Amino acid sequence: MMTLNGKQLDLTYDATNADDVERAEKAQEHFSAREKELAEKGELKRSEWLRFQCNTIFDYFDIIFGDGTHKLIFGDQTSLELCMNTLMEFATESSQNTTRLINVASQYMASRLDRKKK
Repeated sequence: MMTLNGKQLDLTYDATNADDVERAEKAQEHFSAREKELAEKGELKRSEWLRFQCNTIFDYFDIIFGDGTHKLIFGDQTSLELCMNTLMEFATESSQNTTRLINVASQYMASRLDRKKK
């Protein structure tokens, strides 16, 4: 379970799982490609720019969690502030997951070193 945009969702992401990380890498590549696409578009109306940015974040979540996930998270809202805050929530959750792995790995390595000394 994960809470994004104030909604408790049946989503899981494990920053130590190669498949999850691979999807996140693909999402990041897509994100970067969309930013280049935006630069090539030239001048947009403010509403078009906001929608483009939100759609990029919607795609990001859909690539990681599956098609339509952005609808579960955002509903029909196309607010860049909401999208950015939710993206930061996800980044924080992912970072905490990685920190837990590092802590476990450190304990494991310390135990291994202790056994080697004996």
